[in-house]
Amino acid sequence: MKKFIVCLMFLFVSSFGSAISNVTVSNVNDNGFTVTWWSTSSEVGSIQYGTTGALGSTAGDMRATQNQIIHSVRVGWPSSLLPNTLYYFDVISGTTVDNNNGAHYTVKTGVAVFSPGLDPRYGQTFDPNWVQADNVYYEMW
Repeated sequence: MKKFIVCLMFLFVSSFGSAISNVTVSNVNDNGFTVTWWSTSSEVGSIQYGTTGALGSTAGDMRATQNQIIHSVRVGWPSSLLPNTLYYFDVISGTTVDNNNGAHYTVKTGVAVFSPGLDPRYGQTFDPNWVQADNVYYEMW
């Protein structure tokens, strides 16, 4: 009986594509976000996204040449997204599209982070015996 159920599950997934689950958004900042999810089949994943429900742009898994079960896509890399903007997206695994039951998933990027520019500091580093130190690691807060 167990073998029969496993065969039916395999036929269901093979016939209807992969199931997508655990869609999660993380690493949201002013120029992008990361989407992770699981699929029931090992396949290539991607995200279709845009500032309207029409979407229009695609971002692929950095490991796009390999089929995966756990997918992770950084949207906004290598080119940045607009800050403080609502984005709509759909999740794609192989030929299966998860559009959040027709509502699309949404995420809003953060406000622009102001960077006043670099203010480099120059100097030399010495050990306690006043010998110039090389390969020094600095930690700044």
